[in-house]
Amino acid sequence: MAVPSLGPTLLVVAETPRAPAAHPRNVLVGHLVGLGAGLIGLLVTGLRSHPSAVQEGLTGRRLVAVCLAIGLTALLLQIIRRPHPPAGATTLIVALGILRTTHQLQTMALAIVGVAAVAALVHLRTSTSTAPT
Repeated sequence: MAVPSLGPTLLVVAETPRAPAAHPRNVLVGHLVGLGAGLIGLLVTGLRSHPSAVQEGLTGRRLVAVCLAIGLTALLLQIIRRPHPPAGATTLIVALGILRTTHQLQTMALAIVGVAAVAALVHLRTSTSTAPT
């Protein structure tokens, strides 16, 4: 299964490793919030068992799911002060129904943990390589 929303995260981590958005905690929390918010959007609108927007089209209920999910993601990440803009892509992938089954969401969560681990390694490396000697 492809996890295209994690590509922008890897670029943020690689290109700006010291930016707040690249911090491993922000990567992990941001994408998990996005995953949860996308799922909430599907559940609230009753679209969890529907085909994706790619198959079913962009309906009014789907737009509500997307708007609710993106708004919730942005609000929560602001409240908890864990900026990670690429998490919005995870939110969209879920709210659009591209990933919606329990197995797909679990696999995505595992991929998020893996990317956060990569971010932690990069963070550790950049922290130690710039420390005064």
